[in-house]
Amino acid sequence: MKVIKDSKVRIKSKKNNIESDTLGITMELEKSLSIGDQLEKERKKLKARKKKQIKNMLIRTILIAIILVFAMFLFHINKTYKLKAYTQNLIKSDSEINIIYDKDDNLVLRPYNTSKKESIILYPSSGIEPKGYIGLGRKLAARGYKVVIAKIPMNYPFFSFDKANKIISANSKDEKWYLVSHNTSGEVAAKAAAGNKKIVGVVFMGTYPLNDELKLINEPVLTIWGTNDGVLDFSKFSTYKSNLPASSEFMEIVGGNNTNFADVDKITGDREARTGTSIQQDMSAKRIDRFITRISR
Repeated sequence: MKVIKDSKVRIKSKKNNIESDTLGITMELEKSLSIGDQLEKERKKLKARKKKQIKNMLIRTILIAIILVFAMFLFHINKTYKLKAYTQNLIKSDSEINIIYDKDDNLVLRPYNTSKKESIILYPSSGIEPKGYIGLGRKLAARGYKVVIAKIPMNYPFFSFDKANKIISANSKDEKWYLVSHNTSGEVAAKAAAGNKKIVGVVFMGTYPLNDELKLINEPVLTIWGTNDGVLDFSKFSTYKSNLPASSEFMEIVGGNNTNFADVDKITGDREARTGTSIQQDMSAKRIDRFITRISR
């Protein structure tokens, strides 16, 4: 009996030991799993943190790039070409032409003795303020035309698509209007002319429109350029001509460049002219006068 009893005790003790060992192993496993879960959580946190850091870095890089591009854009559009010294004398009224700035800072040249109902809006190129066209403006006014040299925001044409409409609305309803554009203002002038029936003709100086709006409405067009123009893309000239009405007129000034349509220092990228500024502007004014006279008959 004692032996059996001792055996039972031993078996029970052995069973308790096994249960104790099993519990220990289970606890160790649970402990290992818990550590593994914690490590996995830490890995996920670290991965998420790295993703966030990369995302923030990308956002900062993009923002810096945008700021730099915007700063370069502002620098570009705020660049103003230096005026020729003689413009200070040309800007003054005399016995033939009254010169004033209107309430919108447009420069207005009005001849005293004229019966013409045709008026001209001159759209400046980028970086050229209104008085940078005082030479050409005077030559046109001397032929009897009222000339309004538009003041455009920040001297950048693409901020002024509605400028012609505002000038026309502020003047007499009986006037017929012609737009004269230079360099970067060509596309703006084309769109303005296509959208206003009071504009009866467009002149492009060292520029051309990119689309065929004027061809679709058969708007009279005159294009003037110089053979020494270093800004105008002559490789696209044939394409440009196909965008214009069949009746369009063209004039080439031998030795002329892009800059000499205005009274400023040389435009970026332009070539040296082989003809003087005054001569180029005289030739342009004479040809514009002939263009307007033909249309107005």
